[in-house]
Amino acid sequence: MDWQPRRLESWLHDRLGVSSPLLINPLSAGYSNENYLLTSGYNRWVLRKPPTVSSHHAAHKVLREFAVLSALQKTDVPVPRPVIACDDLVVIGSPFFIMDYVPGANVEEQLPDLYVLEENCCARIIGEVIAALAELHRQDWLKLALQEVGRPEAYLESQVERWRSQFLAQSDRTQSSVMSRDQVLLIGQWLRDYLPEERTAVLLHGDFQLSNMIFSKQPPVRLLAITDWELAALGDPLLDLASLLLSWSSHRQCCQQHLCPSIQEVAQQYFKAMAYDVVPLNYYLVLAAWKRAIILENRYRRCCLQDDSRSTRQGRDLQPLANQIDQLIKQAEYWLSEQELNL
Repeated sequence: MDWQPRRLESWLHDRLGVSSPLLINPLSAGYSNENYLLTSGYNRWVLRKPPTVSSHHAAHKVLREFAVLSALQKTDVPVPRPVIACDDLVVIGSPFFIMDYVPGANVEEQLPDLYVLEENCCARIIGEVIAALAELHRQDWLKLALQEVGRPEAYLESQVERWRSQFLAQSDRTQSSVMSRDQVLLIGQWLRDYLPEERTAVLLHGDFQLSNMIFSKQPPVRLLAITDWELAALGDPLLDLASLLLSWSSHRQCCQQHLCPSIQEVAQQYFKAMAYDVVPLNYYLVLAAWKRAIILENRYRRCCLQDDSRSTRQGRDLQPLANQIDQLIKQAEYWLSEQELNL
C-alpha cells in the first residue's frame, strides 16, 4: 500500500462519522483498478482506486465509474451501492470511491459447493446473467444522465483504434510480451476492414464477464451484483454479449459435470430477451477476445515493469496470465476464420 491509512481514516470520520479503527485489506493484486476491503466495526465497504502503475488514464476513471453506479441505483440492474467519492489527491494520492461490500461467490471457475443441490444450476446462473444484461441494455441512458460516459457514434471503430493504440504504446515501453506485434496488428486490420453496421447504442458494461459478477453462496442461485464498471460506455450491445460468451465458454470447461447451456443457447436467450433479430456474432467474438487479450497483455507488461516487492510476488502468477492471453488470441484467430457462429 503506497498511501497513508490514517489520512483516509480521518477523511471517513469527517464525512461518514466512522469512529471505530479502520482495517484495510487488499482485495486485488493491482492489475486493474485496485480494490481494498475497509472494515470499521460492523461496517464493511470496498474502496476502488486506480492502479499504482497506471497505463492509459482513460481506462481508470474511477469517478466516472462512481457516476454509473449512482445512476444505476434507480434501476433493477444489480450493482453495489456507491457510498462516497473523492477527487482530492491529498487523501490517498489518487481519486477513489467507496461502495458497499457485497459478500458472495464468483462462479467463473468453480461453483459453490451447495450449488449442486439446485437442479440445472448452470442454467439458473446464465438465466440470471441474461436477465441482468437485458435489463442494463434496456436502460435509457439519457434519462439516467449518462451521456458523458462516452460517444455512441462509431463505437466499434473507436474500440479497434483504442486497443490497437494501447497495445502499440505499451510495446514502445517494454519488450516483455506474450503476443507478437504481427498477430495483434493483423487481427486489428481485419476488424477495421469488416466493421459491421452498428445497432442503436445502449449503456454497456464494457467488460461483461462472469469474473465481474457476485452470486449468492448457496441456493437459490441469485446474481447479487455486477462489479468493475471502469470500461462502461455507450455503444453496440452485441460486444457485451460477446464478452459474456467468451467467459461462459471458459465456465463450461470448468463445470463439465453440470448441464451447461452452450454459447449458442446463451446467445439465443439474449436475442429473445431483447427482441432482436438473430445475427452472426463472429465479428464481436473476435473483437471481444482481441480486446481482452490486449488488456491482459498490458497488465502482463506493467507487472514486468514493476521493480518493487509486490511485483516480485505478482511475478509468480505471470505464467497463468500469459496462458490466458495466449488462449484469447487463439480464440480471436478461430472466430476470424469461422464462417459464422451457428445459432
